[in-house]
Amino acid sequence: MNATTWPHVRKTHAMRQIEADHGGKDIRDILLEALLNHATDKLAADTLRIDNTTLSLWLVRLRIDAQAGSIRNERSEVA
Repeated sequence: MNATTWPHVRKTHAMRQIEADHGGKDIRDILLEALLNHATDKLAADTLRIDNTTLSLWLVRLRIDAQAGSIRNERSEVA
């Protein structure tokens, strides 16, 4: 999903900082990409320099936990 298709959400300062660190890419795209590129949520969170609990909380707050769940299911099927 690209940035133009995401609905507006309130973002924290930390979310906006991660977006700035990634060239203005939407935080939802960044989080989903991190989950796709790493074997565990912990590794994905570590690469973004956030706590694993923060990652999980953001997925729910940003309403992308269903997409993240699909990624997790795909990872577990490959393992």
